Amino acid sequence: MVSSAQRQHQRYKIEIDETSESLYKGKASIIEAKSFFQRLKAEGLIIGGSFDSEVWILKPNAHRQKLTIKFSLESVHTIVRTSKTTTAVNTLKCWALEKLIVLEPVTVQQYVHILNKTIDLTNSFEEAALDSLIDHISNLESETAKERILRTTLNFLDYSDLPFREEYLIELRIIRNKFRLPRNVRTLPNYPDVLKFHLILEYFSKIWNDKEKFVYFPILLWWKITNIIPLRPAEFCDISRDCLYIKDEISYIKLPRKKQKGTHKKVEVIDSVAINTSTYKLIKEYISLTEEFGTTETLIHYNATGSFLKKNSWNINRNPLVFHYDNLSVLLEKFYDEIIGIKFEITNLDRITPNDTRHFAFCNLMLQGMNALTIARLGGHRNIESQYHYQQHMDYFTASKVFHLTKTIQLKKFSEFHEVVSNIELEQAKTNALRSKQSFDFIEEMDIGNCTDPNKNCESEYCQFCQKWWISLEELHANEMKLRDISELKKQQIKVRLETMERLRKDMDYDYKTNSFPPFEQELLTKESKLLNGDIHDLAKLQSYLEII
Repeated sequence: MVSSAQRQHQRYKIEIDETSESLYKGKASIIEAKSFFQRLKAEGLIIGGSFDSEVWILKPNAHRQKLTIKFSLESVHTIVRTSKTTTAVNTLKCWALEKLIVLEPVTVQQYVHILNKTIDLTNSFEEAALDSLIDHISNLESETAKERILRTTLNFLDYSDLPFREEYLIELRIIRNKFRLPRNVRTLPNYPDVLKFHLILEYFSKIWNDKEKFVYFPILLWWKITNIIPLRPAEFCDISRDCLYIKDEISYIKLPRKKQKGTHKKVEVIDSVAINTSTYKLIKEYISLTEEFGTTETLIHYNATGSFLKKNSWNINRNPLVFHYDNLSVLLEKFYDEIIGIKFEITNLDRITPNDTRHFAFCNLMLQGMNALTIARLGGHRNIESQYHYQQHMDYFTASKVFHLTKTIQLKKFSEFHEVVSNIELEQAKTNALRSKQSFDFIEEMDIGNCTDPNKNCESEYCQFCQKWWISLEELHANEMKLRDISELKKQQIKVRLETMERLRKDMDYDYKTNSFPPFEQELLTKESKLLNGDIHDLAKLQSYLEII
C-alpha cells in the first residue's frame, strides 16, 4: 500500500518548506484530486469519506487509532458557504491530498487543522483580514507555534490561486523575517555539491546508453530549462508537448500559464518565453526521441520512463498521458542513487530538490541585471514584491558563482569529468596556474607578484585581479595574508554591489499596464550588473591561487 511503501523507501518528509512545488489549477486540480482520492481509498490509506465530505477517515496509525482530517470552519455552516469559502476549502482538500504523498498522515492532519483556523479567521483570505492574521500570529507566545503557522500558511498560499495570495505571502514573509524564528526546513544545498551535480549531469549526458537516455533525459531538460526560467516543478511537468514555436526567427517555449494583462496594480502574466537555440534543439531532440511511445499531453513522456517508474510501488501516476511532478521527484532521487551513487561512486552529496532550480533561476535573473518587472513576468508573479523572497539567496548565489568560476580557472586545462571530481585536482591546478618564470617573454616585479604585459594595459585597480598577473609559489606563501585581505575587500565590494542593485530594482518606476520602465534606470542596473560580474571574476581568479596554498 502507499503509506507502507512510502515508509519503506523513506519518501516521507519531516516538514514542508514555505514554497510549494505544485499549483492549484481550479477544476483540473479537483478532477485529478477526486481520482487520486479514490486511488488512495483503493490502496487503503483512506478508509472513510469522499472528496466532498467534511471528514476523511484514514487507516489506523501505529497506536491503532484512526486518523480523521476535518475540513470544517467554525464560523461557517456547510449550508451557507459562499463560493469564496468553497473555493478555499476545495483548494485545501487538493493541497492535503498532495501532501499525503510526501508527509505522514498525522502531519497532514495537523496542517489542515491549522489552515482551517486560518481560513476561518481571514474569511477565506480576504484582503481586509490580513492584519487580523498578523495580530493573531504576533500574539502567540510559542515561537514554535508562530513558525509552524507561518510555514504552513505560506506553503498553502503559494500552492493556491486565491485572489489575494501574493499580498498575504509578501506580508507573512516580512513578519517571519522580523520574528527571526528558528527554521527546521532545509536551505539551498551547498554549492560545491550543486556544481558536482551539474558536472556529472553534463558528462553523463554525453556517454549515456539508449536506456539511460530514455530514462534520464527529463532530468537534463528540467535542469536546463528551470535554471533559466523560474518554474515550479509542477509547471515544468505541465509544459505541453507542442510547446515550441518560432516567431521572427526567435525560438520560444509556451508555458502552462494563463496569460493575463497588466493592470494599475498587477503585473502582466506571460505564457511564452524566448529561449536560445541550444535549448530549442535539446527539446526537439527529446520530442523526436520519444515519439515512438505514442500520445502524450505533456512535453515529458511518462511512457518513455514509465517502465522504470513502475518498479517503485510507492510512485503513483494519476494519468499516464501526463508526467506529474511526483514522477520528477522520483526520477531525481533515482538519478542520485543509481547514476551519481552507483555508476560514478560519489556519495553523501547535499541533494538538490526539484524546487531549488526556481530559486537559482530568480537569482540568475537578478545577477544578469534584469529589473523587477521583467523578473516578475518571467516568474509568473502578479506583484513585483513577491520576488524579494528570493533576494535573500543572492549572497549564496554569488558565492556559488565565485566557487564555480574558481574551479573553472583552476582546472581550465583539465576539463574531463573525472579530473573535476578527483582528489588530485589541486595538484593539477598547481601545474596549470603556477608556471615557471622562464615561460614568460616579459616579466616585471610588482609589490606582490609580477606583471607579464609589456604594454601595461591594466585591467583592474589591483594587479592581482589582472589576467597578466603572475606569482610564484614562494611569493604566494610569503604574501598569503595580504592577498587574503584583498580577497575580503573584494567580497565586501560584491556585497555593496548587490545592495545597490537591490535598491535600484525596488526604486525603479514601473508601469504595469504598458510593461515599461525608465531606460536610464535600467542602464544603471545593467552597468552595476556588469561591474558585479567583473568583481565575481576578479575574486574567483584570486581565490584560485589562494586555494592552492
